[in-house]
Formats: sequence, C-alpha cells, structure tokens
Amino acid sequence: LVVSCGRFIDALVFTAGIGENCPLIRSLTIEKIKFLLGGVQLNDTLNDDNGKRTSGIISVDQGDGCTVLVVPSDEEAMICSECERFFFINALQ
Repeated sequence: LVVSCGRFIDALVFTAGIGENCPLIRSLTIEKIKFLLGGVQLNDTLNDDNGKRTSGIISVDQGDGCTVLVVPSDEEAMICSECERFFFINALQ
C-alpha cells in the first residue's frame, strides 16, 4: 500500500505474508523505489524485528521523509469471515 499527499510518498505499508514477515524483501523493495520515498532509510534492527516494538515503524525518522511500516494482518480470519457471510446470504435466498 502506498500513500501520497504531495511530492513524495508519505507512507509505505508492508502487510500480509511476505510483507509482514520478510525483512530481506522489504529492504530490497525500498532499495528499488527509494527515489519515490524522499530519501527514507530503514532501521535494520527494527526491520529485522518486523516493527514489533515500534507500532510497526521500521524506518528512520527524517522529518519530511516517508514512513515505512509493517502492519500485521490475519488473512485466514478475513477469508473465514467472507465465507461465512457468503453462505449466510445464500442461505436466506
């Protein structure tokens, strides 16, 4: 997910599977698109820890740069919820 309210991207969010659990993929992604991120730098320690001690933030605060976050998700719960909703709706018809 990418969010921009101006010249550079304001926030880059990694979530689900690989985005949530793979520091290497996050580092490589940042390297490829850092020109869009206003000079953002990852904090290697926070990235390796998947942002668990910093409310998901894994970037170095540079004031006007992009904030990079890891946001946990629960895909299985969402799939279950959508299946339940689908079957409930169809049972009423």
